[in-house]
Amino acid sequence: MSDIDEEKVRNWGLTFSDLISTKLKTNINFKNLAGEEVIYSEFITKNQQSKWISLYEETENQQSMIITIDYKAIIACTNHFFSTNSSGELDHAHLSFTEEFIAQEVCNEILQSFTDNNIAAKFIRNEPELNLVHPFHEDESITVYTYEWTIGSKNFGALNLCHSHVL
Repeated sequence: MSDIDEEKVRNWGLTFSDLISTKLKTNINFKNLAGEEVIYSEFITKNQQSKWISLYEETENQQSMIITIDYKAIIACTNHFFSTNSSGELDHAHLSFTEEFIAQEVCNEILQSFTDNNIAAKFIRNEPELNLVHPFHEDESITVYTYEWTIGSKNFGALNLCHSHVL
């Protein structure tokens, strides 16, 4: 079994939300952690909406990990950072330059959160579309941990951490 388990994901999520809340001066919380095993092709099919997708590799076991963040969460974080509210369009297919900048800053904190929780990982790349990311075979079973991304008490989508559960 993988070294990444629910307890490590829970600790990673707490560290990550603290880091980005501080950096973006916004009250970001991850709630209702849920984990499930799914076939990778089913995960791709179920997650067709616009997402910020980052690919990482856990270096100790050379295990791929995908982090997806709904665009709605990135847009809301950007709006809160610059204007302390989330009014405006939250559902669009492309991020603005500013929203991409915030997403990149969030990615930096993903890697820092892994390091802070003794998970040796390296950043591989970001991709605009999930169907362009192929770290797993289409028929491979993966573990998907999902958090609700909230700002204050309002839900702005989901954060997914996916990895192969068998070495």
